[in-house]
Amino acid sequence: MEDDPAWHSPSGEDDPFESWILDDSFVQSAEVVEPTSADRERIARQANLQRMLADQSAAQENQFNANRRFAPGEDDLSWATGDDEFAAPRRKRTWLKLSAALVILSVVAVYVLAQFIPLSVSVLGLNGAPDQPSGGEVPGDMTFSDSRVNPAPQTAPSSDAGLLRPDGWPSASAEQQSTPLGFPGEVPDDGGTHGFIQMQPDGVTPVAYDPCRPIHYVTRPDGAPDGADQLITEAVASVSQATGLVFINDGATDEAPSEQRDSFLPERYGDRWAPVLIAWSNPTESPDLGGDGSGDSAGSTLEILGYAGSSSAGYAEDSDPGAADSSGQQIFVSGGLTLDGPDFAELLSERGGYAEARATVMHELGHLVGLDHVSDDSQLMSPTLSGDLTDYASGDLEGLAVLGQGQCLPDI
Repeated sequence: MEDDPAWHSPSGEDDPFESWILDDSFVQSAEVVEPTSADRERIARQANLQRMLADQSAAQENQFNANRRFAPGEDDLSWATGDDEFAAPRRKRTWLKLSAALVILSVVAVYVLAQFIPLSVSVLGLNGAPDQPSGGEVPGDMTFSDSRVNPAPQTAPSSDAGLLRPDGWPSASAEQQSTPLGFPGEVPDDGGTHGFIQMQPDGVTPVAYDPCRPIHYVTRPDGAPDGADQLITEAVASVSQATGLVFINDGATDEAPSEQRDSFLPERYGDRWAPVLIAWSNPTESPDLGGDGSGDSAGSTLEILGYAGSSSAGYAEDSDPGAADSSGQQIFVSGGLTLDGPDFAELLSERGGYAEARATVMHELGHLVGLDHVSDDSQLMSPTLSGDLTDYASGDLEGLAVLGQGQCLPDI
């Protein structure tokens, strides 16, 4: 057969498939479809990103371990188990719940919807309902259509629909692509419970970051514990892998955390939406951190280690929209994550504390991209951290996969 020229050239005179006619429906019904060039480019970009994050994480981990001091007879704190009889007593900690507070910035026919931080803690970690309706908890076993697994980009309404771009917005992103930059990670077959902080006007689809552009972030390092860079890098890599969203580290900043932070700060960051601010802080600067909170049934102290949230923007047709009057899609455009440096330093000094600290940052990043708390304590998005769960669980992953398939809105 190797001597048969027809097998070396599909266009040979003896090509056995030359007379076959394959219609489009037959081709599309194939179980395996070769990726398009755009798909291959997107997969390559995501692979390069993951390699970059892995290399950066490995370098930081080596440096962190080289500088770290262990107690006599103690090895790597990151891998200490909860069953170790020599482990230090562990206090339960709680994450602060986000609430959606609406701030309407009406400019002609557009408004910006911002989410800020609530301030209440209870035995389960929180009380009080969001000011804006959220998605609530969603059970597992969600079914995705092909368009959700590999969604087609959707764009904002054009200006001829009567929607105007306000003077208070930055120019459209030069980094915007026509297709999502990455793919969400795999979700276990059974999925699990998850919830969303903010919903689109249809009441079904969650608000998310635009997957067709990267999410830039900066870090305020003042008061950061040893190993903070590694914590952030690994946690960002985890949420990126789960959502397919691409994150870009823009380095350090001296910007202080604020619950009233604007989404557009041209004097500091130029003509773009402000990057996500990850700030190490303390209860003096950020009173919502630390604190005794409430005690649980066992008498343990509940501490607030961090909080996070994102601001969204979208079009509305009404020239004077009300708090819930939106006819267009929303996307998150900026956000913030505030972490308690002293509490993290204490946590990192405990046996097994590194994995718990990383899980805390992952939890807050889950809030940043749109996940809400759930009452299922087998999920990382449960409001109370016990130390036993240190990675996203099935429900978390299912919710993150949905949030990685948001709208591509190049005009915002």
